[in-house]
Amino acid sequence: MAYEASEGLYAGLVLIDKGELMTAQRDGVAFKKLYDKAFNNLKDSNKIKDGAGNQTRNGLVNQIDLTNATAKKRKDIYDDMAGALSAVLATRSNKIKDAIPDFVYLTGNKWNSKVEKFKVDAFGMADYNSSDLILEYDGNQFAGVSLKKKRKANAPSPTMINNAFSKFIQGSEFLELRKKLDKERKKFFAKVIREASIDNGPLANLASSDESKAIAQLNPDNNANDVKALWDMKVKTSQVDSKGSNKYVALINLKDEDQLYTEGIAALPSKDSESKFRKFVNERLQSKGSQLNPLYQYFLNAMNNPDVKDTLADALLTRVLKTKLLDELDTWKENDFGFYVIEGVGSFKERPGEITLVTLGPLTNIALAINKDPSIVSCIRKIVVMVGSSCSVGNVTPAAEYNIWCDPEAADIVFNSGHPDITMVGWELCRGDANITEEEMEYVYSFKTSKGDFTIDCNKHALESSQNWLGDPGLGLPDPVAMSVALDDSVILKQSRHNVKVVLDGPSRGMTIVDQLHVGENDPNIDEHWSNTTRNINICWELDSNKWKEVLYSTLK
Repeated sequence: MAYEASEGLYAGLVLIDKGELMTAQRDGVAFKKLYDKAFNNLKDSNKIKDGAGNQTRNGLVNQIDLTNATAKKRKDIYDDMAGALSAVLATRSNKIKDAIPDFVYLTGNKWNSKVEKFKVDAFGMADYNSSDLILEYDGNQFAGVSLKKKRKANAPSPTMINNAFSKFIQGSEFLELRKKLDKERKKFFAKVIREASIDNGPLANLASSDESKAIAQLNPDNNANDVKALWDMKVKTSQVDSKGSNKYVALINLKDEDQLYTEGIAALPSKDSESKFRKFVNERLQSKGSQLNPLYQYFLNAMNNPDVKDTLADALLTRVLKTKLLDELDTWKENDFGFYVIEGVGSFKERPGEITLVTLGPLTNIALAINKDPSIVSCIRKIVVMVGSSCSVGNVTPAAEYNIWCDPEAADIVFNSGHPDITMVGWELCRGDANITEEEMEYVYSFKTSKGDFTIDCNKHALESSQNWLGDPGLGLPDPVAMSVALDDSVILKQSRHNVKVVLDGPSRGMTIVDQLHVGENDPNIDEHWSNTTRNINICWELDSNKWKEVLYSTLK
């Protein structure tokens, strides 16, 4: 049998205290120590039970063992552990039980006798109960866990039905349907290959089919032989068979550009062309607006055929009913057994919880990164942003500070990302006593360092702006002020946590509204925009000007 690393890691992790698990989510050192503990649990704990004389346990141990592991395997195992860690914490929710189980049963080919009664032969399947592990609490309470994993929170959820779609139409009653679907599928992709191989398509350098008939002359719409010629078109790969010859694969099945053999075949597309081809195929598979992709539309029409629909529905329900067996099987009625699909989300970042993110400009890139992978938020220990104004005085409009005004939507995403430690250093904190005066600039020059000279020289225009426009006594340095807060937060004399909203439209676009009195926490507030708010941002109100300057000087000396 195949051994799934995430199952072994889950078994080892589920026996560990919740506080330890949560610490490891944000601390890279703790995460790696947690791996050692999970590995040892799986290897040695008498709480983990195997029905196959430890065959399943030993297989899982070997699967996650990092001894002499390559860098890639180490990364893969850590990624699996991040997902398993997420799944264990989900297990500790009220859905199952917020406690360490008494025993963990591995469900390989042979189940432990204590839980073998839950292994059900039904609907043509020897193991209809698809639990990957079974947890036991208090002697008679059992929880079957089916693990699903994905690397990113915004990735599609893995299917609950493990069979390919074709499994549901295997019966003789679906023979004609299978023929029609297969014919239409080949025709669609043959047309895509032809389109990609002519004019300026990504595979325009592929001159002919195997029969040397010009691709442009092939007509997959009306000629089954042309469909076959295009469908069967092959390219040489770097993979070698048992005789030492390079393998050929159908072009439409090429999964990775690294498979391509890059010498000795003139018709072979470049790696760049192949990547463009995959993108080309994916674009042709997309549906646009209310217009369904033609291939999917054909499938949908076929599924809606009255002769197909009822039979297909029965096949689907047979699979899905695995989550409803509690109501059907007497064996489970006699025991407290629950079946749970647990989705573990996560991947390993080398130094989670050790990074302080400091932003000194608009927050566009940070927001894009969060949208692409929201899990990165939990990997950052602290975020310090030089944006906005806690006193609502703008420097690019009457209401808005420049870094927010450039992209208020991005700031809104970051402010509402759920990170527990975001500190806003408003631009106003660099003014007044925090200015670098003429005398202090001369003091910096006295360091006779390139960093010190550059800092003052490059800010001559900013000095004129501070004095002539703002009426300040010297040079305002908002970015270094924010960096000093990140380096040594003792420079802050006064700070407090508040809800901050970013105005996204109208004349106040880009304004940061700070709920100083927490009126938005009233339920309900007179204004719907200020009900049930949370304190999402740490606001710096006042700096120790002398201390912040000492941080600056120590950096420039």
